Amino acid sequence: MAVAPPANMTGTAQAYHPQGSLYATGQHPPATGDYEAWTPEGTSEA
Repeated sequence: MAVAPPANMTGTAQAYHPQGSLYATGQHPPATGDYEAWTPEGTSEA
């Protein structure tokens, strides 16, 4: 009888985070506000 693989926990509190991961504490660092979205050349912004 085959054993089912473990459920995919990606995106959940039970997801695996290796030692040293910024998410290992269960909290992510606050946003810094320096994100600039990429847009392809030649497209106009609405």
